[in-house]
Amino acid sequence: MKPILITFITLFVLSSTAYSQTLKELAEAKNKYIGTAVNNEYLDGQHSSNPPGYATALETEFNCIVAENAFKMGYLLPTQPTDPFNFTIADFDQNALKRVDALLALAEEKDMRVRGHAFIWYNQAPQWLKTAAPNWTDQQVFDFAQEYIEVLGTYTKGKVDEWDVVNEAINDDGTPGYRTEDTWYAGVSSIQDFLDHCFNVAKLTDPDAAMYYNDYNIETKYINKNAFMLTMVEGMTERNVSIDGVGLQSHFISGANTNTAMIREIGATIDKLKGFGLQAAITELDLRICGGTTEEALQEQSEEFEEITAMFLTKDNCQSLLVWGISDKGSWIPYTFTGCDDALLYDDFMKKKPAYNGLAKALGAVIVEPEPGVLTPFSGSRIEIPGTVEVEEYDLGGQGTAYSDNTAGNEGENFREEDVDLGGTGDQGGGYVLGWAENGEWLKYSVTITKTGKYDFTFRVASPIGGGDFNILLNDEIIISGVTVGITGDEWESYADVNVNNIELEEGDATLEIQFVSGGFNMNYIDITAAVLVNNTTQSTISSLTASPNPTTGIAYLNQSTTWTLYTTQGDKIANGKSSEVDLSTFETGTYFLKTESTTLPLIRQ
Repeated sequence: MKPILITFITLFVLSSTAYSQTLKELAEAKNKYIGTAVNNEYLDGQHSSNPPGYATALETEFNCIVAENAFKMGYLLPTQPTDPFNFTIADFDQNALKRVDALLALAEEKDMRVRGHAFIWYNQAPQWLKTAAPNWTDQQVFDFAQEYIEVLGTYTKGKVDEWDVVNEAINDDGTPGYRTEDTWYAGVSSIQDFLDHCFNVAKLTDPDAAMYYNDYNIETKYINKNAFMLTMVEGMTERNVSIDGVGLQSHFISGANTNTAMIREIGATIDKLKGFGLQAAITELDLRICGGTTEEALQEQSEEFEEITAMFLTKDNCQSLLVWGISDKGSWIPYTFTGCDDALLYDDFMKKKPAYNGLAKALGAVIVEPEPGVLTPFSGSRIEIPGTVEVEEYDLGGQGTAYSDNTAGNEGENFREEDVDLGGTGDQGGGYVLGWAENGEWLKYSVTITKTGKYDFTFRVASPIGGGDFNILLNDEIIISGVTVGITGDEWESYADVNVNNIELEEGDATLEIQFVSGGFNMNYIDITAAVLVNNTTQSTISSLTASPNPTTGIAYLNQSTTWTLYTTQGDKIANGKSSEVDLSTFETGTYFLKTESTTLPLIRQ
């Protein structure tokens, strides 16, 4: 067997454990919510900005959702209204509101609990407000806050289950009191009166939503803001302010002080809130690893996630636990805490980390032990089509059932303890690729096709020599025959897309198979998407026409000059030309289709 060289990067062996249920299913069985924060890129429909598998994990693993940024004032009201004390939803940024709409629509479709984050926050407020508010009277500050809460709260009424009415109002310097530095509402005579007003207005606007105060460094008595927070909310309940709960953000350092004693004290804080008649929620959990990620550090982090989740399950006044993001790729941690990273449940390539296992174990996950000779989905759940098939996530079941490999031993890296030849890669969207393929070898994947129709297949491959080919089978019948991989570049890491389009698939469960006819290439993943429709006609997309950058904020440069027409997703023609560039700067953010005589190319305007 002639080896195919793969450029290796440092990767840890991540979770290949299969569970019988998702996190969401496990949580629902205990009448709890396991949630996550979703980024603007997903809400904008720019799924290529997130690693493959992000959308699937979001939509299948969690039953509670919050926006990282989309509900914040700086995005929604960036421009001062003509009258800042009397405005309407029409004064909000309409493109930003589309993100709010997208999150609410997803939550309704997937039956997810929604957290609104946040009405009032000193940070990520519009610059005009930071400039204007210090010159306002107390009454004007109160009136603006009331107007903003009423307008946004009315817009989302009945669709948001709980709101962070006020976020991070407590002083950070260790002294009891309220934050005043760089805080647009700090000029009022009584910040406490201002907070009370905001909560009462929010409850009057949406009586069915729970109203929360949310903050960090309030989780235990060992942290400097905890005592003041407890005094503050107790006083609010005594004054009959419309506060329902407290959000404990829970941004912790793994291995530093996230031990059993500290976690017990988080529980004690939740108990104290119960004594005030208040709910609690763990709203932004992440456990950052600082000073270098090792196998030992990942295991310790897993145990911490397990212990925090186990504590959460014992508290009847704490129904929600949310992690602050899905994948380590795009996490705020490395940009905020120098030398720290890897704080979430999935790695940069959407591989489940030991942290996922820890949380799942606390929820009562049952490990699926694959029976030899029986196909079992690698992750415990079938891969949904449309979606992404990561080549290394072939089914469990062993040689002759889930895969066929001609030689013993893995020629690459030990991601899975089987003979399939997998290796690490630095290519986009995948931590492992398949190489060293030979005639007669194959891999199988349990999939669910969600809708009958035509689909486009994009194979992510690399080869400096060309000539390799493969077939694709569905339920043991060839649906794509003789896909040839040409020369994609000078290196084994020179990845490119090979596209096959307009393949008819029928709705239902199926087994997808990659059947190798000859080697000479690496394969990373397969993206399977619904075929593009323009004017109700299916159009294929081919790799001979490309655009860069894509997504773009302005001009997309084509790799060749061609005659083209630009369409909206509804099939409306909006521009045409003959050139090697397309200017999208005057169009709204979203997806457009560039149609030539032979192909249709999606273009994304950021």
